Amino acid sequence: MRKGKKFAIVNSYQKLCVPVEFLPKLLQVGFMVETSYEDGKDSVKSIGTIEKCEFVTGEEIDLAEAVDKLST
Repeated sequence: MRKGKKFAIVNSYQKLCVPVEFLPKLLQVGFMVETSYEDGKDSVKSIGTIEKCEFVTGEEIDLAEAVDKLST
């Protein structure tokens, strides 16, 4: 079913944030993965569904961006 397809794993100490209009597609095609580090690279150990989404306003994003710019 997924043979021959490439997947990107977004890995960070932060959370991924996308505009809400992209959320239906993300939930339709995306999934969570658990990885472990072996032989110098991450390897996928299991997959699961996205179970939780939080919502913020554009103003909150703008404010966080402004604070980041001021602190650098």
